[in-house]
Amino acid sequence: MKQWWAASELAGTRGLPNTIRGINKLAARESWTRQKRRQRGGGYEYALDSLPPATRDALIRNQVRKGDLVPTPQKPVQAPESLKDWQHETLRARAAILAEIDRLTLNGAPKDQAVRAMVTMAKDGTLPDHLSLLVPIANARAGRKQTLSRATLYNWMRERREGGVEALSPAPAKEEPIPTWAGPLMQLYARPQKPSLAWAVEELAKELPATDSPSYDQARRFMKRLGSVTRNQGRMGPRALKSMKAYVARDTSELWPTAIYCADGHTFDAEVAHPIHGKPFRPEITTVIDVFTRRIVGWSAALSENTWGVLDAARHAFETSGLCDIWYVDRGKGFNNAAFDAELTGFLARLSITKETSLP
Repeated sequence: MKQWWAASELAGTRGLPNTIRGINKLAARESWTRQKRRQRGGGYEYALDSLPPATRDALIRNQVRKGDLVPTPQKPVQAPESLKDWQHETLRARAAILAEIDRLTLNGAPKDQAVRAMVTMAKDGTLPDHLSLLVPIANARAGRKQTLSRATLYNWMRERREGGVEALSPAPAKEEPIPTWAGPLMQLYARPQKPSLAWAVEELAKELPATDSPSYDQARRFMKRLGSVTRNQGRMGPRALKSMKAYVARDTSELWPTAIYCADGHTFDAEVAHPIHGKPFRPEITTVIDVFTRRIVGWSAALSENTWGVLDAARHAFETSGLCDIWYVDRGKGFNNAAFDAELTGFLARLSITKETSLP
């Protein structure tokens, strides 16, 4: 179903004037959502959901009769765990701005009036500080625009309505495909003799047709896309490559109390009576330690390592010693689950705690 309709298409529809001029006057009077037409002739086109109900029903019935009613393609929604940090920030900023519009609407203001107020205040620089700081983050564009537009806000509301809050995240930048000559080029370049890139390009040109071999500038741009470890694989030995990897021996001298909490579960080293059936069993003890002070800041006892046992140990640590900045745990199911990791409702996300997991 079309979501945008030109004045010429709406003229004469049930409940609307018969002329384009009359349509435009009615649209201005009732504040229909509009955007500029890209087709020849210019002018404006109006959003379906801002038209009068009788008009919308007539348009839908007409599309059904013509057989033109097809599902509207929706923006694909990324899984929350696949979002990058900048996408999370943009999603939260957009959600906060829309929440302010919702608040104004609940207090009695018409939706379009609330939207216009947000647009005007953003343009005049009179938005509250906590909202004005979110505007450039929500726009997520080069230059970080400090203003909002009605079309942008209505688009965000439509995305939230169709795909939930997660749909407010911006689409990731498309990565350039790896060229077909990349593999042969790396075979020539990744040698212990450390040949120059120019030599590798010249040798590759002897093996591939002229249309398939890269120029030096193309090869240089491709090399810049690679990480330093990948770029030097084969040119340097394992020990030299290790110095390039993102690993530094751990040193706690620059930390502070509550900077990092480590947690792990251990089976108790003695048998005790089971609280339900009374038979001997070994309970699970979950311990939380502060990395800087080496102090045990929280613990819990449970029948097995599970989500609630870990949450209880975390609660004990946070209540008695404060929130940590980094929660460092292994990859067990008791530590890795929706209760902890859900992007919007997870325990750690709500407390603004960064989670890190150890290597397998």
